[in-house]
Amino acid sequence: VRSAVATGVAYGIVNFIMTPYPVHPIQIVLDYPVAFGVLGLAGLAAGRQTAWAAVAAVVGAGTLRLGIHVLSGILYFADLAPEGTPVWKYSLAYNSSYMIPEILIASVAMG
Repeated sequence: VRSAVATGVAYGIVNFIMTPYPVHPIQIVLDYPVAFGVLGLAGLAAGRQTAWAAVAAVVGAGTLRLGIHVLSGILYFADLAPEGTPVWKYSLAYNSSYMIPEILIASVAMG
């Protein structure tokens, strides 16, 4: 699991280098190394022999990543929310628009 998390962190750093969108140093850490690092936690199901365990691990790790992006959106992208829209709803909707398809595709691939 440790190497999987480290790989996710490394991927997040490379992703930032390739397509940076810096707003604040903490936002960079949340949206890149932390968000991708938590995907390595899916490795906790590595010893399980069922497809359901793998799918559950992917969904769990993907949901954690979604939560980190939502938090980052609430903290650093509040000004993008349409007037009258609660920031948390905007951040959840925006980040879910790409994270839910990613989680579903990864789940199908693992199942």
